[in-house]
Amino acid sequence: MILVILYHLYSKKRPPKQPLMQFFRDDYLASYSIPNGRSAPGGDPVLNPVGEMADLNNCILPDELHYSIEDNLWVRELGDGNVELGMTDIAQTMAGNIIHCRPKKMGATVKKGKSVATVESGKWVGPVKSPFAGKIVARNEAVEADASLINRSPYVEGWMVRIHPDDLEGELADLVKGEAAIEGFRAYMEAHEVAGCIHCEGFEG
Repeated sequence: MILVILYHLYSKKRPPKQPLMQFFRDDYLASYSIPNGRSAPGGDPVLNPVGEMADLNNCILPDELHYSIEDNLWVRELGDGNVELGMTDIAQTMAGNIIHCRPKKMGATVKKGKSVATVESGKWVGPVKSPFAGKIVARNEAVEADASLINRSPYVEGWMVRIHPDDLEGELADLVKGEAAIEGFRAYMEAHEVAGCIHCEGFEG
């Protein structure tokens, strides 16, 4: 009898079950979607994200982002001629526990294909390459202070730099999104023998 009462009490308090990808999508949009005039993390205005979040072998790929498959990066248009970029869920999985991130200084001029940040994990040290030529207009001080943000929140809190590209439209054409991104990353994961993405405790997307 006691077990039956406890079961009913627990059932009433328990939140409804939610598919895993719906949970990540809702959490992502709640973190990053505020009506017109909103601010992104850091206080700068950006456009509302739109669309869904693709799931490729447990790897999250938000549809509204542009991607560089080769460099395993995402790019978000901010609506003011600037872009924000960071490592994908796939990249943070391959890197493992990230312990250091050093974004380049604001005002630095960058060339396409050159480093805008250096990332170090327990098994890897390497550059984060820019898919644009331009100037860095903001750097994420938070990831320099706590590089694990890239593991926990690669698409929101884990952004690295914001760039004002010299040729935004022209260089966006070299990136992919949507189904093209999914198929591109599917081939990338097969080539690099990545079975799926690994998410640390507290992962937010």
